[in-house]
Amino acid sequence: FEARIVLLGVAYKGNVDDDRESPAYSIKQILESKGYLVRLYDPLIKDDPSISTDLETVTQDADCLVLVTDHTVFKNIKPVDITNMRTKKVVDTRNILNHDDWKKAGFDVLVLGQN
Repeated sequence: FEARIVLLGVAYKGNVDDDRESPAYSIKQILESKGYLVRLYDPLIKDDPSISTDLETVTQDADCLVLVTDHTVFKNIKPVDITNMRTKKVVDTRNILNHDDWKKAGFDVLVLGQN
């Protein structure tokens, strides 16, 4: 099956709505070249129809969340409210999530730079 990955954060840095030179686009391109279906989510970027601002919609049947941008709003995501994913995996590239909360909600948690 085709794995579905959601990139959390498209802005080039936390708490801004500017996606110029964002690493999320390079990550998306690499993942798509490997055959993954990639969706973008950023609640701060509202003027680009290719970037979802609705977490419930973008996570539907997803297999993995990858936190790219360290928006403060991402710290407040309640993982127990994300019930529509096909596979519960999260990759925290910024080490800002409450990993215990995510694990309690049934997610496999991988933190970039940790074993």
